[in-house]
Amino acid sequence: MRLTHRLLLWLMPLLAGLASCNQDSDLGLDLLPDEDGRPVFFTDTLTVRAYTFADEPIWAAGGSVLLLGSIAEQGFGSSRASIITQTRPPSLWLTSNQQPIDSMALFLRFDRDSIDETAYGSPFDAQFLNIYMLSDSLNGDYGVEYLSDSDPEDFYDPANLLARVQVLPFVGDSTLRVSMPQSLVDLFNQGITEQAMDDIEAYRELFPGLAIVPDMATTGGAILPINHLHVTSGLHTYHADGQAFVFPFDGSNIAFSLFEHDFSGTPFEAGLGSAGQQDSVAYLKGMAGLGVLVELPYLESLRGKLLHSVELVVQLESPELTDELRLAPPEELGILGWAGPDSTVFLPEYSGAALVGELLSETEREYRFNITYYVQQYAIGAHSQNRFFLKPPLTKVSPNRAVVRTGAHSSPMRLRVTFSDL
Repeated sequence: MRLTHRLLLWLMPLLAGLASCNQDSDLGLDLLPDEDGRPVFFTDTLTVRAYTFADEPIWAAGGSVLLLGSIAEQGFGSSRASIITQTRPPSLWLTSNQQPIDSMALFLRFDRDSIDETAYGSPFDAQFLNIYMLSDSLNGDYGVEYLSDSDPEDFYDPANLLARVQVLPFVGDSTLRVSMPQSLVDLFNQGITEQAMDDIEAYRELFPGLAIVPDMATTGGAILPINHLHVTSGLHTYHADGQAFVFPFDGSNIAFSLFEHDFSGTPFEAGLGSAGQQDSVAYLKGMAGLGVLVELPYLESLRGKLLHSVELVVQLESPELTDELRLAPPEELGILGWAGPDSTVFLPEYSGAALVGELLSETEREYRFNITYYVQQYAIGAHSQNRFFLKPPLTKVSPNRAVVRTGAHSSPMRLRVTFSDL
């Protein structure tokens, strides 16, 4: 992946920084003996370092939920999520007596029954949406050719603006509704006249799809989860004879979200992507925004040990940075191991859909990762990687963000190790 190579370039300073810290002198405290009578020790004082890095882009294939909107957050900069989507003629349309269209509207159903249950940020702040017709048909198998950091303007000509509307949701709203211009009505009526609406390829040549692009927020705003597979989501057509149809954004179409981030002026801007000076906190952000590189420089001291448990404990920073209204931290974090210069690897304990450590509770305010097997393999010399990457999990694309404590914090990120001597 493109950003993998970019991240690896950022990782080079790690090697230079390894000698800058001193290893703790006492490896552990004596506990009860194990079943073979050997003393069992515990330590949570091994050095842990953590740094804020840009996350790598994800494949922009649409799941059941797409993200739309823009948000500006103190300490995190500005982010926006745009939607690129096709539509298709509905089945009933193909068997109906197709009459000219009088008017059209775009409907976008929220992920839940009410916007105030699902939005991330301030859902009742006004946002401007720019709706464009795509320049060309989308290609690929449900969007797998597209990455989430693609420029939205790669998909449309700014001259093909269909509508620019101010969206101001109200409490209890379940759907965004936007009237479409007469120019789009005329285009669809042209398709009816030329019988281009009866064949999917001809239809998509006539109307490749939509790009829905919000203005980048400068203050406030929200990210809105959109259920594009809901029967309500799509282009609605209304006809003089009373008929109405929905040209859906369903699973037979390519649909995905694109993410843009502006980290200018943030506390981590100067050190972003650098493993040099460690700040007391590090930043995570969904929508393929930010991740945390974790380094365990003194794992070497565990070589020749029998590891009973190894747990990475990641604590959230103070509530005022993480628990603002509708700005909750991720319920889960993903963890990956670095496997040399070319790729990351799934940890045996956290592979596939299980690539997560859960936030324990509002009172505990920490994530815990059982990485015993991976570190034991390091201890016996099976691999030499002592770095991990924390990120919101791939299985749940969300805008949530968090501030976590690093090894330089007064109450630091910790590695809890229980072990015996061999």
